[in-house]
Order: sequence, then C-alpha cells, then structure tokens
Amino acid sequence: MILLEILEMTTDMQTSYRIIKLTFCGPSDVQKELSIAREVVTEWNIQHGDALATMIKFQHWNTDSTPDMSERGQAVINRQLIDESEIVVAVFWGRFGTPTIFAGSGTEEEIRRSMARDTRVLLYFSLLEAVRAPQNSLQSEKVKAFRQEMFDAGLAATFQNRKAFERDFRTHLAKAIHELLAANKPTQRTGSTAARNKTQQKIVGDGNIQVGGNLSITVRTPAKEVSKYPKNSIGADADMTNYIEYLCDLWVKYMSPVEPNPDAAWARIGKSIKTKFRLRKKTRNHLSAGRFNDLVDFLVGEKLSATPVGKKHLRNGTKICRTFEEFCHGEM
Repeated sequence: MILLEILEMTTDMQTSYRIIKLTFCGPSDVQKELSIAREVVTEWNIQHGDALATMIKFQHWNTDSTPDMSERGQAVINRQLIDESEIVVAVFWGRFGTPTIFAGSGTEEEIRRSMARDTRVLLYFSLLEAVRAPQNSLQSEKVKAFRQEMFDAGLAATFQNRKAFERDFRTHLAKAIHELLAANKPTQRTGSTAARNKTQQKIVGDGNIQVGGNLSITVRTPAKEVSKYPKNSIGADADMTNYIEYLCDLWVKYMSPVEPNPDAAWARIGKSIKTKFRLRKKTRNHLSAGRFNDLVDFLVGEKLSATPVGKKHLRNGTKICRTFEEFCHGEM
C-alpha cells in the first residue's frame, strides 16, 4: 500500500493514524530480500493497519531519499531516513558494501548510528554464502567479521533461504510493532527540537554513522543515563547523542579532501579535546588510540562528562574554552 493510499484512508475515515517509519538497509546483493521485506510490510498494513490505527511507512534510500548536494551522500540518507526511523531493518549476504568516512560500508554506518540513537534494529545475516562460493572473498570476510561483532553486541538472526527470511521477518516485525505500540514510544528522538535545530545551525559537518548488511538481527542497546552539557553550551537538555554528533562534525571538518594525513588530523582533534576538557584517565587513553569509531563506541557505553577545565589559560597561554560549544567553534 503506497503512502498516498494511506493518507486517503486516513482522511476518509477521519481517524488519526500513527505512522511508523521503517528503513531497509543493505548492500546491493540483497535486492530480493528488499522486495520480500516491502511485501511483508504492505501485508501488515492491510491486515492490521485499520484495527491498530497504525501504518508502517517502508523506506529505502533508492526510492525515498531526495537529491541533496549540501553534504556527503550518506549524510543525506542518514538525515532524511535513518534519523527519522523507529525501526531499521538491515540484511547482509555476500557483500559488505562500499566504505564511508565513518564505517566499512554505508549499511554499517546506518546500523551503528541507529544503535547509538537507541533505534530498534532488526539485523539479518544470510547463510546462503555457506552453500554458494562467494564472488568476493574480501567482502565475505568483512561480513563474517561484522556478523561476529554484532552477535557479541546483541541478538541477530540468520536465515538459510528466502522463505525462511520472509517467515522470520513477518514474525519479528509483528513483535517489534507490538512493543513500540505498547511502550507508546514517541517519534521524536533524544534531545529537544530546539537543541537539535541549534546543533544543525551552528555546526559544520554531518555527524552520520551508518551500517548495512544482508542478514536479520535485532541489536538493542540498553537505555543509559547520559551526562548533560555544561550550562549555556548547547542547551540544558542536550544529551549524549548530540555530544557524539558534535564530535562527528568536528571530525568531518578536519577530514576534508585537502587533508594529506588523516592521522595527523585526528591527533589535532584528540589533543584539543584532552587539553580543553578534564577527562578521566581511561578516556584520555582511549582518545590516544586514534580511532574515531572506537571513540564513539566508548562515549555510548561509558558516558563522557564534558566538564570544562577550571583555569582560564594554560601555562603556554592557550585560552581554555568554557563550554563544548565554544570549543567546537574555536581554533584547533
């Protein structure tokens, strides 16, 4: 059922329908799974939409994203689809996908970003590669490594054939929708609209993280208490998601095409963060590792307090930023 038909139905019945946005992610070799997932969602809308006053809007970047040259392509997809979704379905088969600046593939970036935002992720891995020799062993090895990581992080699903995928996805979708409705989970993501708009207006970059694949897995990260920004930084209600996005934007700023040495760029960023903020020893060591994705994972799991250093200047005369917002807009 297309969105126009859903809207017409809503108007005719004078009923307020809840629209749940579901985005399908995956490399180019899961087109059949994409079609199956779309059909299952359409079936659910027909069978349960009226009774529950709920409709699922199925989204995929190839059909539902709008051209936008203001930022990198993956960032556009993240902003238009991933960040607005309440459910993300990711499937992997033999291919892992094309790398982005933040992850090994666009699908991986989408998955990790969704996990960091506590979006429900249904992640599936096809076992068809065990029967059919992979065409690209490097891609296959990346899928296997990512699959192991995801099984260690949460609950993922595998399927032996597409009939099994259709059956399992139908069951998993029904349960996921039931949980969303039972919890009455709001569509608005973490952080107020005002804080989010302010972030978009004052930061250069996109701050996107995505991931993709060919298999069915549900990866959940437990909700955790997050530390707030210092007063007058980016708003009293800003949370960990905004903090991570600021770091992402900062990273993009210094990963421009003219940057000849990414490691040197990271070193400048890491040194500035460590210099301008009082960080726990464990955090300082983590920053020294020089891997942005590790930093994001650390921030999500460990909670990083952005307490400004109390002195106005360092011994060498460098001015100390009083807030993280000031730090983002200051000289590196």
